[in-house]
Amino acid sequence: MEYLHPYSRYGLALVLEENGLNSPEEVSHEHLRNELIRGLGHFRLKPAETYEGAENVIFHYMTYEFIQSNSVFQNKGNTDEGIFLCPNIITSDKGAGQLWSGTNSILEKLNGQDETNENLTMSVFAASAKFNNGKKSQSTPKALLSEVACAAITNTTPFKPCLAYRVLKGGKTERSNTAIIPDLSLGKMVLFISLFKSMQSDVRKDLMIGRVFPETKGKGEKAKTIFKPWRPKIFNGNFPNPPQSSALGSVALLGAIGEWSKKANRWADGKAVLESLKNVPIYLVSYGSAKVYNFNHYIIDLAKEDKLNTIIDSVYYTKLFNTDNRSQNKNEYQVYDLLASRFLQLFNRPAFLDFLAFRGEYPNQIENLFITYFTKMEKIPIEIVQSAKILGSWLNYAAYLAAKNDKDNKTADDFKKAKSKFLVELESSAFSARRGDALVFQVIRRAALLSSSDAPSEADLYIEKTCSGELSLDVAKNLVIAFSRLKSKYQKSPEVEEEKDDNSEEDSSIDTSEYNED
Repeated sequence: MEYLHPYSRYGLALVLEENGLNSPEEVSHEHLRNELIRGLGHFRLKPAETYEGAENVIFHYMTYEFIQSNSVFQNKGNTDEGIFLCPNIITSDKGAGQLWSGTNSILEKLNGQDETNENLTMSVFAASAKFNNGKKSQSTPKALLSEVACAAITNTTPFKPCLAYRVLKGGKTERSNTAIIPDLSLGKMVLFISLFKSMQSDVRKDLMIGRVFPETKGKGEKAKTIFKPWRPKIFNGNFPNPPQSSALGSVALLGAIGEWSKKANRWADGKAVLESLKNVPIYLVSYGSAKVYNFNHYIIDLAKEDKLNTIIDSVYYTKLFNTDNRSQNKNEYQVYDLLASRFLQLFNRPAFLDFLAFRGEYPNQIENLFITYFTKMEKIPIEIVQSAKILGSWLNYAAYLAAKNDKDNKTADDFKKAKSKFLVELESSAFSARRGDALVFQVIRRAALLSSSDAPSEADLYIEKTCSGELSLDVAKNLVIAFSRLKSKYQKSPEVEEEKDDNSEEDSSIDTSEYNED
């Protein structure tokens, strides 16, 4: 017995893994009941301590018995007091009560041993839908009790990858609890779950911490400060290093597996799980919706090399040109994140061009992504890519020098805007070229004027192949533009340079100081 749909198969695999069972035939109704009760014991979160005047607060789960005897929490929480529907409960806030009652109904039926046919409703499988099946009226799909119970287990268990997917609508953030379910065979699903549970155990305490913010209500003498707990980190993802942007959630899971496996000395296990995810559909299931993704095998290889997480961080900390930071321009950055995620999933030229259309300056660590794309997907020899990277680095440095020498720049913000302006000038020179030799001449001439320096000799191979036409014009443009956007880890704003000790080591980590987001 191996259920066709991965949602039920995941629940079955979890029961096998939790109980050390070898085959589905060993699964009893009691096993299914225990797992459902465990899932409902992770239904709502609340602060575990007093948070008045605190900066952070630890959260914990309300018990199944407490919610069962206090029906108000079955139907709604209280965000002002930090009582939230857990991200592993795949339903909407309005549908929480139906999920609770629907799952409890399955629990009651599991008291017996009969394998009855049951409705596969949205209360036990968030993406279920009615269909007409050739009849005049629509009907709810049915399945055996055990399969419905396994779907309900997946719908509620905390032992699955999940996050609260955030979408900006009308200036407000809407959250949708979303599960990430791979379509693996039963045996491989058990291995995936085993590794994922180990990953969770290492970070569970850290993810249960939420910030507390003071709010002032009223004016004058009637003004009063109240403290409001925000959702803990687990809503960004219940795995190590969850993404700051939910649009990157599914690919961030791959990066987390690679990074954690290496740190935990489970490298062989992590590589095996990642290898099993190649060319496998991955379902993102939220209430009333299911999306299917396949990740390019080169992206999974980056995860196996423990390079993907750094790339994902670099995507998030990109500074788009001519826009405010993330907290002030959420719409622009949200679209950028979606296109970045699409590029990481599809990893083809159309997706790359959509990603490149958002002009910005990337942290240096994203270079591994570009090198992999150009060498593997565009089939450009690594020597030419490295040569283009050196030219791009010089172009970025030329913009840096031009901004640094601009006397009108009095603040760090002025400096950043000036550098962005010079980078856009260089890109415009590249875009306007009609031939390879014109591309090289226009870009290098403009950069030399800005920086009073010459292009490095290591760029000669790229220049030769571009001028000869061996590199197509479009590919040559994409190469130099992509690498010119990489910020060197040795470049600092003038204010920082004056304070820096000449003998100190450069910090190669990603600078996140200007990207604080509420």
